[in-house]
Amino acid sequence: MKKRFPALSTLTKVALALALALASGLGHVALAQQQPQLSQYTANMLLFNPAVAGMEDFIAARAGYRQQFVGVPDGPQTVYVNVHGALNQRDLNKEDLGALPMRGASTIRFKTETIRKIRHGVGGTFVSDRAGQFTRNSASGGYAIHLPFARSWYFSGGAQLGVSFLQLGTNWNREGFITNPNADPALAGRTLGLPEASVGGMVYNDKLYVGLSANQLLQNRLRFGETNISIDQRKLNVHYYLTAGYRLPLTDELDFAPTTLVKFSRYTYAADLQARVRFRQAFYAGIGYRLANTTTEVTGDGVTGLVGLSFNKLVDVAYSFDFTTSGLNVGSNGSHEIVVGVRLYNAKKANPRIW
Repeated sequence: MKKRFPALSTLTKVALALALALASGLGHVALAQQQPQLSQYTANMLLFNPAVAGMEDFIAARAGYRQQFVGVPDGPQTVYVNVHGALNQRDLNKEDLGALPMRGASTIRFKTETIRKIRHGVGGTFVSDRAGQFTRNSASGGYAIHLPFARSWYFSGGAQLGVSFLQLGTNWNREGFITNPNADPALAGRTLGLPEASVGGMVYNDKLYVGLSANQLLQNRLRFGETNISIDQRKLNVHYYLTAGYRLPLTDELDFAPTTLVKFSRYTYAADLQARVRFRQAFYAGIGYRLANTTTEVTGDGVTGLVGLSFNKLVDVAYSFDFTTSGLNVGSNGSHEIVVGVRLYNAKKANPRIW
């Protein structure tokens, strides 16, 4: 096998430096977690950044389930679905290559160059998240535009609008918990319907991506019942996400990809650091480490093992297991997450830019 260690371009080096600087700087931010925790974030980037919609050369559809802190009563459970693609994908497939004449010493030769057009992406997400007495069902749809620049780079910007239905007291009748939910107005099972909005931007090419996004921009107030808690503590805080990753070809059959997802809000902070090795663009295995804040410091929260399979560049299956390393490891038997995806209209048999 022939080894290939390509030199990084100046723009690539700048983007990598920016990602590392942002990741290290955010580590000092003290940020309650109001968004679900996922280990398979690379397979579900649309859930974190609307600018991802339409960046692939196919329609990407993903569905997943996560059971967090197995063994802990009423531990978080999350079901999610996301779909996105480019509106002008047919045109992108048809006009992928063009020919430019190059005059030689005695003949005219032709060199092919990729013709890159503006992409218009659309996408939709659905997330159902339950933790203890709290349930949240959210659905959203959005648009992203992808503008080519430099030799092989794109800048994308996107926005999503949606609605969330929040309910408190959904599990009040569990044996041994509460026998009379009406004793507490906040546990009466009232459902709140709230509008949602998120925005994001991303810079990427076929090997590198760096993105920054924010959701819960409307900071809706929660009113389940009259309490003495301040209004500031009863609202949905803006959550920010930094995403970055790089694909390094080691050989003709082997790729290495380090990635990160940094999440922070006013009260919470978490950072996932992962690295994967992919063989023949069909199988990958990886490991990850998560940092999260406690009341006094940022500390290790878990170690993640990941595996994934691709079948004929049409169906993707991925699984991860989190080993809890925080104080919850006394009662937690870890966390499971599984994702199944399909690549529709994959005319070029393309692989995901983010995997």
